[in-house]
Amino acid sequence: MQRTAPVPLDIAGTTNSASVSRPRVWRTLVGRVRTILAAPGHQPGRGRQILEHPATRYGLAFAFVLAAAGMTALIEGVTGKLLTFPFYAAMVLSAWLGIGPGIASLGLSALSTADFLTPARFDLRIDEGELPSFIAFIFYALLTLAWSSQRRRAQRALEATVQQRTGDLLRTNAALQVEIVEREAAEEELRHSETLLAQGQKLSRTASWLLRLPEGDMQWSAQLFDILGLDRASEIPSYRLFTERMHPDDRPRFAQAAERAIEANSDFSCEARIVIPGGPTKYVQALGEVRRGTAGGVEFIGTIMDLTERRRTEQALRKAE
Repeated sequence: MQRTAPVPLDIAGTTNSASVSRPRVWRTLVGRVRTILAAPGHQPGRGRQILEHPATRYGLAFAFVLAAAGMTALIEGVTGKLLTFPFYAAMVLSAWLGIGPGIASLGLSALSTADFLTPARFDLRIDEGELPSFIAFIFYALLTLAWSSQRRRAQRALEATVQQRTGDLLRTNAALQVEIVEREAAEEELRHSETLLAQGQKLSRTASWLLRLPEGDMQWSAQLFDILGLDRASEIPSYRLFTERMHPDDRPRFAQAAERAIEANSDFSCEARIVIPGGPTKYVQALGEVRRGTAGGVEFIGTIMDLTERRRTEQALRKAE
């Protein structure tokens, strides 16, 4: 007695509790296998080598189909209806292992479905009434295999891109680390040089300065604050502040020396007295050179040497003579 061949529910589109839960089950199965397998290229060490072996991949594809056949037989025994969804899931999982395991899973799934569509087990003869269901299964199986393979290729391409970007970021980070170390070393060397320069200027009682004309902007080193008797924390360097500390009788001579240097485009040299309120008068010598800017301005770059001790020594020598 031949039984009526049931039409697969997932092909005919009949709705019941099993078919309603299929998308969630599908996503759960695919998610778990992707978590376990997660693209074999990410499995480190020996596990990765084993999973990449062809025998392992084809063996897993066969195991997926075997599990799908067992699940289909169990569902059919409980509900009396044939569900081919487990075979779709087996093909999706196999396709993640490679196109070869996916095709093998498709062939085994087709044979298993043909067996389930016949009344007797291990009988692959398909009647005319079962042929539309089998053709529909093959069609959707091919679509499933193509979709899964495309997803796998897209994920592999994305992983390759991520690995490349990660490598680029790591190389860039390494280069930045080297640059940071070099910059810190250069800054440390600069601070060391500035310390030596400041110490040298303090010992030699010499200060460096920069004057821009006609703006009157001026910059000078820390030693010039000490020579002028100014507080470096509250005063801002300027030509006006510098000339205010100069003896009134020496200011015209200093300005004339600067004008001659500008006209002749020559070096600058002038001696002057520094008057500090409530303090002794100091004798300094200003030396510098003229540099003309592109906008027509003029810069004086030079030094100021404190000659007070030398003058006192000379005066004491003359008195002794």
